[in-house]
Amino acid sequence: MIFWLRDKNPINIKVLIKAIKLENNLFEIEKNIKKGRALLNDELVLDFDKEVDKGDVVKYRDTYIYVKAKKEQVRNDEKLVGIRHGSMNKWQSTSDASVLDTDIERISFRLHNRLLAKKLTVSIAESCTGGMLQEVFTRNSGSSNYFYGGVVSYSIDSKKVLLKVKNDTLKKDGAVSEQTAKEMAEGVKKIFNTDIAISITGIAGPTGGTKEKPVGTVHFAVIIGSEYYHQKLSLRGNRELIRKQTIIKVLKYLEKRLAN
Repeated sequence: MIFWLRDKNPINIKVLIKAIKLENNLFEIEKNIKKGRALLNDELVLDFDKEVDKGDVVKYRDTYIYVKAKKEQVRNDEKLVGIRHGSMNKWQSTSDASVLDTDIERISFRLHNRLLAKKLTVSIAESCTGGMLQEVFTRNSGSSNYFYGGVVSYSIDSKKVLLKVKNDTLKKDGAVSEQTAKEMAEGVKKIFNTDIAISITGIAGPTGGTKEKPVGTVHFAVIIGSEYYHQKLSLRGNRELIRKQTIIKVLKYLEKRLAN
């Protein structure tokens, strides 16, 4: 569910939850929040009057609420429900984790067929996604024809020992950087001797972010033959959404590179 602010002023979390009619009883809302049933950007909400602003993600019970800036224009086929007495509008949307799952399934199946047709082999090195991309690559029967294997190099030591990421690279550029992603891809390609190598390193949150590298910063590298490609992502959302968005971006990018 996406919540559109009419203006840029932050709102109260109790107002947000009440406005979308998930819970009409303010006492129940307060009790639920204090029992830890509300999360704001993946952090537990105990403050009943905590402010919610543009870009925030609130989870109340089993519902995700994405807070966005004022929606300037709405297409005719989208239903906009106005709350006349409030400071915001709400817009029902299916843009949540379940939709991302559907996108992953659809794109990965297209890529599966393309890799089989082109007879290319793939290996993967993952950090922040913790093996999610490798799991996606093995969903379809016959994936063993192209997916040779992967490494989940979550720690600094595993990046150095298994993938041979240089210590100087980690000290100078950090674990979340283009150079580290490049060396991860080179390392996994060498281990499995594949046509294609993919690497992912990033900060999925909710902790670990800095001013220079905030939560949602992700670098991924793709090596196809001798050609090297890289992209930096700046993603928003909770940990689950950042990881799934990363998977979609990588799948789409590889599909695009293999289009010809």
